[in-house]
Formats: sequence, structure tokens, C-alpha cells
Amino acid sequence: RKAMMAADLLLVAAAFFLGFLLRDASVDFYPLKHYLWLLAPIVGIWAALLNSFGIYDSFRTKGWADFVTALLRIALIGFIIVAGGFYLFKVTDISRNFISFIFLYAAGLIIIEKIVLMNFFRFFRKRGLNYRVLLIVGTGKRAEHFAGLVKKHAEWGLRILGMVDEDKSKVGLTLNGCKVIGTFDDFERILNDNVIDQVVFIIPRSWFGKIENMVSLCEVE
Repeated sequence: RKAMMAADLLLVAAAFFLGFLLRDASVDFYPLKHYLWLLAPIVGIWAALLNSFGIYDSFRTKGWADFVTALLRIALIGFIIVAGGFYLFKVTDISRNFISFIFLYAAGLIIIEKIVLMNFFRFFRKRGLNYRVLLIVGTGKRAEHFAGLVKKHAEWGLRILGMVDEDKSKVGLTLNGCKVIGTFDDFERILNDNVIDQVVFIIPRSWFGKIENMVSLCEVE
């Protein structure tokens, strides 16, 4: 996560210099050093917005459109923040167009980076590499639907170990290609005997009181 953020912020810095190099030749500009004080605030704004928009959450199940939408929103909000600061502090010697292009170039560079990385990782996940193992708690229709989605999208790099349910009679059943491997009483044993990256709870609200112990076990593991 830190490496990805560092790479993104380097792209923001690159966009700053790109914006200066590709500036409107018909407009008189000061030398580059006149604008360098802007670099740190712009990078800081991008860092805050990238985090607040969840760009560094797992993108296994995200599509490229999610990144494009989020990054264009970040660019717009970031520009509004800087333009508002210029208005508040009466900064008149820096073109708003120059700032808008910096944010657009940054968004474009990061979008390209994310799409390349997404396709790179999905290439390997489809071949069974870089995957995460899931355990599903619940066997209802929503749980079955989720299991079907995971199996349909191999590029997400997710593998389902199985399902657990309160009902003992369901143990051994296969639901939408996913086997029920135990009950709530078996949950701790299943966690201890297998390498599980993530537990997904897909249960009715009425079951919330029944899973407190399982949630505690997940936090310990």
C-alpha cells in the first residue's frame, strides 16, 4: 500500500512538471522556480484525497470504470480546493488553467497506472497465482450468489475454502459449487486447520448475536 501511494504521488509530481512543460505558449509564464512552492500542497491534497476515496483498498473486485470515476472526482475536488485557496489568499499570478491541467494530467497518469496494474495482477490470478482464500459464514441465497460471483470471476484471485452454517443438516451439501464444510461449532477448528485470508459473513441480521464469538476468533487469528 505504501509503495503504491509513493508511486502515485511521484506521478502527481511528474504531472506538475508536465503541466509546466505543456503550458499555453501564448500566456506569459514565470520561470519554474516561481511555481515550485505549489508542488508540496498539491501532492498533499492528492495524498489525502486518494486515501479518503479508498483508492488503496483491495481492487480485486473493482473495474477500471471505478478508478476512472474516482480519480476524475479527486482531480475536480483537488482543483476546487486549490482554486479556493487562491481566491481566499488572493493569489493572482498563477493561471487557474495551469492548475487544472496539473490535476487532469495527474488523474490521467494514475488511471493508466491502475489499469496496467489491474490487468497485470488479473493475468496471474486467472492462472491461480496471487490468490486469497475465503471462508463464507452462511448458506442463504445471498451467500450462494456471492459464491457464484467468485467462481465466475477468476481474475479476482479469490478461492472459497467452503461454507459454515448453524444447521448441522447442511454439512456436506454443495451449494452453487461451494461445499458446506462445518457448523458454527466447527469454526475455530476450521480456522486453526487451514490458511484463511478472509472470512465473509453473509447472514441474516437475526444471527448477529450468534457470531460474536466467531468475530472475536477472527480478530485473534
